[in-house]
Amino acid sequence: MLASRCTVAPHLVWGDLVSMGVSLAKDRASIDRAGLSARMGRYFGRSAREPAGEAGDGGILSQVEFRSAMAAGREVVLAELPDEGADYVIADFRRFDERGDKRLTFRDDRVEMPNGISWRVVGRWSTWSGLERYMELHAERFAGREVVLIPMDSDVDCESLPHAQAYGEHCRQALAAVPDVLCCRHCGETISEDRAPLVEVDEEGREQDLGLVHESCRRAPDRVLGFMDCQLFQGNPQLRNFDYRGWAGSLPSGQWLFGGLRNSGPKAAPVAWKSQYDDFSKGTWCVRADLEDGSARYITDRGRVARRSQQRALQDAQEMNRSMEEARKKGDPWCYSPDGDAFGPYSVLLAGGVDPVECEKAVACRYTRPIGEAYSQCENYYAPLAYLTDAASGDPVVVDGVITMLTDPLQLPSYLANWRKCGIELPDFTVSTVLSDERFDRFVGLAMAQGIRVIVDPKLKINGDLASGYVIEHYESLVAGPA
Repeated sequence: MLASRCTVAPHLVWGDLVSMGVSLAKDRASIDRAGLSARMGRYFGRSAREPAGEAGDGGILSQVEFRSAMAAGREVVLAELPDEGADYVIADFRRFDERGDKRLTFRDDRVEMPNGISWRVVGRWSTWSGLERYMELHAERFAGREVVLIPMDSDVDCESLPHAQAYGEHCRQALAAVPDVLCCRHCGETISEDRAPLVEVDEEGREQDLGLVHESCRRAPDRVLGFMDCQLFQGNPQLRNFDYRGWAGSLPSGQWLFGGLRNSGPKAAPVAWKSQYDDFSKGTWCVRADLEDGSARYITDRGRVARRSQQRALQDAQEMNRSMEEARKKGDPWCYSPDGDAFGPYSVLLAGGVDPVECEKAVACRYTRPIGEAYSQCENYYAPLAYLTDAASGDPVVVDGVITMLTDPLQLPSYLANWRKCGIELPDFTVSTVLSDERFDRFVGLAMAQGIRVIVDPKLKINGDLASGYVIEHYESLVAGPA
């Protein structure tokens, strides 16, 4: 019956029930249905045994391994003790009494003991090793201070007791059901910092919760269960709050524009951004470009075959043929790169290190699903991109009226070194992401409305001039020309 209803291993719940029953019998006490529900209800309800599904991240960070059991039987508390002739107290408590009730009450930043004594909590851990790590990390805080140690008044193995084992299994199952383990349980932002604490929220007036939090978000009454150990985070300490999982999921089908520029374009160039991009058309015509080598390319808009009405497709093809004829007369014809990723004048593509293939003519033709599938090259034309966020304000970092975005955030140390050499000082920052073209459009539109420029991958000369990078320009303004 227990196996069909409880969310943890039934033998653990059974052992807890038996232990509670023995304790009640010894004290000649009883418990009603409401009391039993309050005491044992956490172990029953919808099963949480199946972990949340993996995110579409290509496998990166999708496997989280817990290397030790969920310690649930003790409370190791560090608290202030100014009224007792000492600065701090470290105390070790059994967490549960014989009936399985919690012996300590945590409320806001204080802990209250069964005898009514209350302390202001500095930190709380499930094991002594967790406390020791904290003391080592903050050694300067405790240098020259008097610390009183109060050990547990029992030789019983707290973790082997039925109440602790059942509660520990309940916590493990609750943690397995967290939809995104790399999301801070307090601020909701992504965690990408090594040694981020794994905590249990267990205090009066707050719903129980388990998961990782930023060290800066950790609250004094959070019960620290362990910490994150990740080599990827260790090797990239500047990428604080960076969404590795979202980035890995969106990168394979994104950055089509910047990938083409890196492979065959100039290293410093303006990029025209259409604020009025329209991808709602379901026209049944498109425009094909026939190349001198016998192959063909289809005109795309943001990496997707542009669907047009018949009249619009005929007009576009006519305009393209006129433009191609003018370019040929100037000796710099319009061309594609062999892979079709880059389109531009012969001289520009040649300077980018590719063998240009000249466009001979443009033809309006019927759009078909196979054409769309074969020649639409991406889901996101610009995204994903990363940018720096001011850690204090949460706003994008703006330097001299410019917001910097990066196509490869793993290269951030190289950019930081270049900017420092040019005298640029940055505030304390985290690294945020723009994972879709829709968000990129809103991001750039808002920046331009505020008179802020956006530059992608900027490297600077010593005098501050742009050595390489892509300046985002407003397409409609460029077409309209000066007012």
